[in-house]
Amino acid sequence: SIRFNLILLASGVEKIFYHAGTSEPLNSDQIQGVFFRYGGEPRKIYPAVAAMAGLFPPGTRFVKDVSPESRLTRALIFQAGPRLVLAAWQPFRGKPVRLQLTGPAGELRDMVGNPIEDRRCILSSSPVFVVAGGLASADLEKAVEISE
Repeated sequence: SIRFNLILLASGVEKIFYHAGTSEPLNSDQIQGVFFRYGGEPRKIYPAVAAMAGLFPPGTRFVKDVSPESRLTRALIFQAGPRLVLAAWQPFRGKPVRLQLTGPAGELRDMVGNPIEDRRCILSSSPVFVVAGGLASADLEKAVEISE
């Protein structure tokens, strides 16, 4: 869902809506939905969408696709308020791909918004985010190295 949302944002979509998708009888209480299971247990999508909402506020705009030519890795840059956010993931299994921050600017976060203490990670199908303030997109591009 998060990868799809990122592609939607990069394609010009401005708002994303979720439908519960449950099939309860008409006019009865729905006790579960897309974000929560019965009893209030959060589904995996909940913290990821919450993190994405925090990283990509209203008005976020797509800046540039900086994916390597091979397309074995996706990397998209967005302007999110006063900061840039680069989202990267490896859509297909294969040789491990490493993302590394080479400059002092920016911080690396996992798909649910937690900081990644190391300044590098191995990409997977779950997007990671590089968040940087005060940089031009060209400078962010130079500060992130993707080794396929």
